[in-house]
Amino acid sequence: EIYPLSLHDALPIWQFSSPAHVFFTDALPFQPPQFEIDIPLEPDGVITFIAAGTTIDACHLGVDREAQVVWYTLGTNDCNSTLEVLNDEAFFTSKSLGGSEADWMNETGEITASLVTPMRTHHSAAVLPNNNVLFLVHKNRPYDSERWGEIVLTGDLIIEVDPVGELVWEWSTFDHVDKESFPNVEPKTSTKGPEYLDTIDWTHANSLQVLPETDQILLSLRSQNAVFLIDHITGEVVETFGEQGGFELLEGEWFEGQHDATLSMNNELLLFDNGWTKEDKPNSRIVRYAID
Repeated sequence: EIYPLSLHDALPIWQFSSPAHVFFTDALPFQPPQFEIDIPLEPDGVITFIAAGTTIDACHLGVDREAQVVWYTLGTNDCNSTLEVLNDEAFFTSKSLGGSEADWMNETGEITASLVTPMRTHHSAAVLPNNNVLFLVHKNRPYDSERWGEIVLTGDLIIEVDPVGELVWEWSTFDHVDKESFPNVEPKTSTKGPEYLDTIDWTHANSLQVLPETDQILLSLRSQNAVFLIDHITGEVVETFGEQGGFELLEGEWFEGQHDATLSMNNELLLFDNGWTKEDKPNSRIVRYAID
């Protein structure tokens, strides 16, 4: 197969586009997706890992500096899993929804280590500097709501698991989120029968980020339209980002139903704003907030 590749870079003071280069790959059993990716300044030989999405059979691609496809996962259901580059290896959860496994893969596609979690996990995971791993876990709890009456709240736990799969730390939304806060969700009728309580997707955590410099955790709670900054040692919520948080928005508008929140070292919050109630605007946008 023959593919052209060009590099485009844009800064406020200058722009650059390289000539198109042609490179060759071995024949692949699928059509590679069209994608653009920013390659950071890494040592030569490091593989760039790409989540290819669900439009092709391959879910993840490993591409070298010459844009050769070095390895790929094929015929799996893991396209929405966590994928994180750690040194020369990739960490990924093998089943993103309802799974209980995580793997490390080297640059040749070989599984070098695996971890089985003590609970069924969902959506996101993050590796700590000590090689422990944080996972998200659903937690249900009956609750007598002033607004809805007797319901079941579906909240979330963050669990920390050591390399042998033992639970060593836990954080719960039930201890830190107002149980009467329902910005954009309503109870769903139980499918088990009228004798069972209705449930509400109360917090819907969907992304984790570890901030090793400060030993903090960034947690996105989609149903709460909020992003929490959590102290890993004390469990305290240090900051809350969002309309009900502790910051005044000087321009623009806050996010709703967000995904994939990250906080940079220069205090910029980047996320997908999926705009639950913004009917007169595009369904989603990428937005960056400068945090003073």
